[in-house]
Amino acid sequence: MSKVTFGCGASEELEVLLFLDQPGEAQFASPIIREALNRPHIGLDVVLSRRLVRARPDFCRELTFLGVSWREAADPARALRRDEALPGAVFPLVVSTHEAHSAAQGLVTTARKLGIPSFCIQHGVDNIGITTTTGPGSGSVYSIDADFVFVWFPADAVPDICPDNVRSRLVHVGRPASFSAEPPSADNGVMMVGVFENLHWDVYDRAFRYEFQSLLRRASAALPNVHFVVKSHPGGRWFLEHGERDWPAQVRIFDPGLDTWRAYDMPAFMRGLSAVITTPSTIALDAVMLGKPVAVATADHAPLFAELPQLRDLEDWVDFIQSVQSRRFELAGSRRFADRSMIAGDASPRIWDFIVESVTKSAA
Repeated sequence: MSKVTFGCGASEELEVLLFLDQPGEAQFASPIIREALNRPHIGLDVVLSRRLVRARPDFCRELTFLGVSWREAADPARALRRDEALPGAVFPLVVSTHEAHSAAQGLVTTARKLGIPSFCIQHGVDNIGITTTTGPGSGSVYSIDADFVFVWFPADAVPDICPDNVRSRLVHVGRPASFSAEPPSADNGVMMVGVFENLHWDVYDRAFRYEFQSLLRRASAALPNVHFVVKSHPGGRWFLEHGERDWPAQVRIFDPGLDTWRAYDMPAFMRGLSAVITTPSTIALDAVMLGKPVAVATADHAPLFAELPQLRDLEDWVDFIQSVQSRRFELAGSRRFADRSMIAGDASPRIWDFIVESVTKSAA
């Protein structure tokens, strides 16, 4: 790790330790890293967890192609404890006090002891420590300890539940990179509905999980000319490992672990769909950004997705799909949802502007 000087002059460099742990973080890291490469005064020390390296070889190849050196480490804070030349900032992409983020949390804790500022980003529409304070399947209360938290939504859309001690550290920048809506592809007469599984499938009780499958099966029977493709979450894989078998021919369960599909990221997969049904997750926002009609399947009211259709029974499923088929579906609610959930444009330049400015001020 090189010696750090602060500022953004031509001969000065700010070294930032960027840590990625969960495989899903790669999609946000890519535009942030690419933006940093356009700024000669920023030096990156990229540290990846073993699970990310194993799950995302494509991302590792992307870094190599970009000329970015990276290293694997289970404990990124160890480098801070042993290195004489410390970074000017640490940026573990996703941080919370939840045990799933223990490595990132350890980095933030060690950085604070050494007087190094820490930064992290919002990683989902429903984000632990911001939109909820309890973890999936747990009654424990969690928070975010990073000095600054980059969030997607505008300042007037902070969730009421956001704790005051976190609210004061929010930096409203938008989402790293953005998907632009493309013109609809030529209608080939095939209606393809994507059904997305949430990573945190364990937050739902057994009754909801099996009712969800029942509704999918019954919807396929009610709409024999509609094809459904279920995208099992690569981190959860509930449909693949615990779901029903012997689905009708028009229902296909997508295995993201197969080499056949590894080359297709989520936007590429979603662009081929006519409509999207998802449990409450960031997939809903991704679909809106790609111009896809989207509805949220939920047992209860999902306030974070209030502007979108919420599907609770077979009639809801069928009505939503038929509204897309007949071109009656209105995108006005989708646009309101996007405006509340996300500041427009790529957040990456705003993120680096803020990091450089705040670190320079703290070093003055």
